[in-house]
Amino acid sequence: MKFVSTRGGDQVEGLGPVAEYGLAHDGGLFVPASWPKLSEEQWSAFAGQPYEKAVAGVFGLFSGQEFANLEQLIARTYQNFDHPERAPLHQIGDKEWVLELFHGPTFAFKDFAMCWLAVLIEHLLQ
Repeated sequence: MKFVSTRGGDQVEGLGPVAEYGLAHDGGLFVPASWPKLSEEQWSAFAGQPYEKAVAGVFGLFSGQEFANLEQLIARTYQNFDHPERAPLHQIGDKEWVLELFHGPTFAFKDFAMCWLAVLIEHLLQ
C-alpha cells in the first residue's frame, strides 16, 4: 500500500518506511493514499473472532503481504494484556455497547497502539 504525507510532499510504499521515518520529511503524518473498502459481509466476518485475528485482518488491509508472520507478531503484542479477550465488548442496552480498552500494561487505551508499534518496530529492525 502507498502512504502519503498529509502535507502533500512525501510518498512511500509499504509500512516499513512509514514506521522507520515516523513523520514525513515535510513534517506531515503518513496516511494511506487510498482506504480499503470492505463489504458488509467482510465486516461481519470479523464478528466473534479473537481480538488478534480481527486485528490481523484489518491491519493486513494496510500492509498487504509485507508481513508473512503478522498473526504471530500481533499475538506477541497482546500476550501480556490481563484479559483473555484483550478488548472485551459488553452489551449494556438494546443497542448500546461498551468496549473495554484498559487491559494493557498501563491500563490506558493507548496500550493497544503503542504495544503494537513497539513490536512492529522491533520486527522491522531485525
